[in-house]
This record gives sequence, structure tokens and C-alpha cells, in this order.
Amino acid sequence: MNGIKLLVFLFFIFHIPKTILSQVRVKGLIVDTSEKPIGFVSISVGVNKTISIANSNGNFDFTIPFGRQQIEFRHVGYQTQTVDTVLSQTELFLKIVMRPTELTLNEIIVKPGGEDPAYEIIRYAIANREANRTRVAAYACDNYLKGLIRTLNYPKTFMGQVVDFEDGDTSKQKIIFLSESVSKINFKQPNDTRIDVISTQVSGQTNGLGLASPFLISFYENSVSLPKSFNPRGFVSPISDGALSFYTYTFLGSFIESNTIINRIQVIPKRKWEPLFNGYIQIVENSWEIHSVDLKVDKTAQLELAHEVRIQQQNRLINPGYWLLTSQTIYLDIKIFGFDAAGYFSSTYSNYEFFDKADKKIFGNTLIRYRPESNKRPRTYWDSIRTIALLPEEKIDYAKKDSLEKLRESMSYLDSLDRIQNKITWFGLMVNGQTISRRSKRLSFSYDPLLKSISYNTVEGLSLQASGTFRKSLNNEKRISFTPVIRYGVGNGHL
Repeated sequence: MNGIKLLVFLFFIFHIPKTILSQVRVKGLIVDTSEKPIGFVSISVGVNKTISIANSNGNFDFTIPFGRQQIEFRHVGYQTQTVDTVLSQTELFLKIVMRPTELTLNEIIVKPGGEDPAYEIIRYAIANREANRTRVAAYACDNYLKGLIRTLNYPKTFMGQVVDFEDGDTSKQKIIFLSESVSKINFKQPNDTRIDVISTQVSGQTNGLGLASPFLISFYENSVSLPKSFNPRGFVSPISDGALSFYTYTFLGSFIESNTIINRIQVIPKRKWEPLFNGYIQIVENSWEIHSVDLKVDKTAQLELAHEVRIQQQNRLINPGYWLLTSQTIYLDIKIFGFDAAGYFSSTYSNYEFFDKADKKIFGNTLIRYRPESNKRPRTYWDSIRTIALLPEEKIDYAKKDSLEKLRESMSYLDSLDRIQNKITWFGLMVNGQTISRRSKRLSFSYDPLLKSISYNTVEGLSLQASGTFRKSLNNEKRISFTPVIRYGVGNGHL
């Protein structure tokens, strides 16, 4: 027995520490040359591996294996910064300074009245658009999605009702939505997507499913689709077949990345009040693929619901030679009915696998599948899997709303709500009807108002009717209900 104990002891001494210490925690801050933090910078390690995105404050926090590692920091409009280091300690702090992309004009001379060089590049991109769109027959990749919306201001009342988020916070600036998800995306041509949600969580909703389906926005499509509430028709891509009729282009210069020339082009709508983008697109020389975009639409582009939507995408050269999406951030600016809110939905796409033919078992009738344990993950799981570091206010939001949710599920809180809402009122009794609840027992009873209970017709004469509905919610998210009705005709004496 002593020998066995010794072997176990030696195992823990020599094996377990090696396993624990095989990972290095890399933390840091990303700023520009004026020391201003840069948010949502894509961070990659090795080939085909986007492991993180800096949060909106420019902070990052991830773990990678010991040894020599090459870490790349990439963002639209900035030079790629590479850290080549040998990791030999348990924790490393990095401060990354991103410098604006240095563009060269390659001695291009535009004569008065001549065409801007951007047009030739755009024509090549348009001519190769369909080929680039369909280069990959089928693929699978990992996706991490984080979404946040916070209010900047809101009215005290809306449609006669007091605006109250029931969180005890009276400030105008607060997080009203925070969600994270991890998914496996499967895609096959021409436009078939299946999503397997591995994990998802919503702040303040233990059983919430959040927005687990990532927004797959492709500028290779003639019409770029955003959520239907923004514009059901979509927006014209800057490299669509008819793009030259809608946009003007300006060549800003080129730079080198991955031994390839990247061309930066400004995209300007020719007219207002048409569904058109405004911003920048970067095109890869020779293959004419999209390297990255920084484009936005607003009310002058027929944008609905939101005041402005900005899309930043970063593609990366992935073996066997495809420039594919590795990070995407959608910024929202919403101003409607006195509500002023802003937010973002940021995603990483990594671990691409390519297939000549898609697996028929995957592409069935189910478009999105949630694993049974997807919304049951503990906090430690999220701390280990998260690719965008939480802001301090986001950590507070998770903790605060989890506590509020537990409070709202307590017997004392539910009983106090019942005592307030179950009071019989003359308006409810006569005009509106009322619901009497026992939330702690999952029971409720609703009755019709007296004005609805009295009627007249030629057969019954004056008639009186009393009805109500009893409901019982069950543990398996189903419920049982029954509605007894008693009716008496005064004229004919029938019950």
C-alpha cells in the first residue's frame, strides 16, 4: 500500500504541475501612437487560429502553450503587429502600440480628367466576385459571439407608463443586454448554414438562449443582408455586379501583408436615400479577394430601427490559400422614441476545416441546434473559454443580475408581488377583468369583467355569464388549464 501511495504522490509531483504550467496567461493593452486604447483588435497565434479579440477598452486576456509563439495583432486601418517570443513563465503582460497603415501610391499618376486607379481594382473584384464567393465548397469553423447593448439615455415615461428596468439603478447609462455564445458553424455552397450551439448565456437569465446565431455577413453577395428589422431588402455591396452605378471610389494606396499587396479604397455613395454603404474596403492584389472592410450605413441609406450600423471585418490568409473571415464587429447606434442606446456584436471565427463535400447528416432540416447543457455552463467554464475579456462593468452586470434573478425567484419576493397585483379593483372587476396569481405555486386564476358577463339576445333575453380560467405551470415548461363557464338565460330560464 505504501508503494502505491508513493507512486500516486510522485505522479502528482511530476505530472500534474507540468500539465498546469503548460499554459501561459497572456494579458495586455492595445493602444495607438497617442496612447488611446483601440478596441476589437483581432489576435492570432499560429496558422488558422484566431484566439481572441481585444475588448472595447483595448484589453486582452488569453492562454496559450509554453514555448516559441508568434502572436499577431490586426485591425482595419493599422499595421499588423507581431510579437515573436519564447514563453517560459506562467504569465506575460504585453503593451501593443498599433500604428496606422503606411500606404504607398506606387508612383501612380492620375491625369486631369483621368479615371481613379480604384476603378480598375474594383472591376477586377467584381469580375472575380462569384469565383471568390464559391471558392470553398464547404467548411466548418468555431465561433465565439459576444453582444452588448447599453442605454445612453431614455425617457421617464413611454406611452403613459413609467420606464423602469427593475434593477434598482436610476442612472441613464446601463447595460440592458449582455450575452455570450460558443458555436460550431457548418457551411456549404450555395448558402446553406447549420449552427451547433455549444454554450450560451445571458446576463440575468439563467435559462436564456441569447443571440446564439452569429450574423454571417458576406460582401461577396450582390445584396448584403442585415437583420430584417434594419432593412428587409438588404444593402448594395461595393463589389456587386452593378456597384459602379451606385458608388464612386478613391484609391488611397497599398501596403504589404503576407507578401501580398493589399489595396485600400474609399467607398462613397453616389446618391443619398438609397441602400448604400459608406467607408473603406481593402482588396487583395491578383486574387481580388476582400482583405477587410470598415463600412457603415445610416438613415440616409434607408436604415430602419437603428440610427447607424458600422461593420468591421478582418479576413486572414488561411491555408490552403483562402482569405477568410476571422473577426467581425457590428456596432449599433439606436435612437428611437426618446431611447438612445449603443452596443456591439463581436465574433471570432477560427479552426477552419475544409471539405469537398458536406456531411449530409449535418445538413438536415435543423438550422440551429442547442446542446442540452448549452445554457447550464458554470462561471468557471466561461472564464476559461471566453475570447473577449470582460469589462469591469460587465463583470458587475453578471453578478448583479444573477443576484436579482435569485431574489425574484424567492418565495418572499413572489408573495410580495402577488399581494400588490392581486388586489381587486373596480376597473378590473367591471371593465378589464383580472388575474389572481400564486407565483410560488405556479398557479393563476383569471376572470372576465362584469360588463362582458351581461348581454341580451332575442332567444335568451337578458343573459348572465360567469367564466374564469385556472392555470397550473408544470416543471417541464408545460402547463395545464381549464375554463369553466356558467350561463343563464333570464328570458327562457335555461342554465
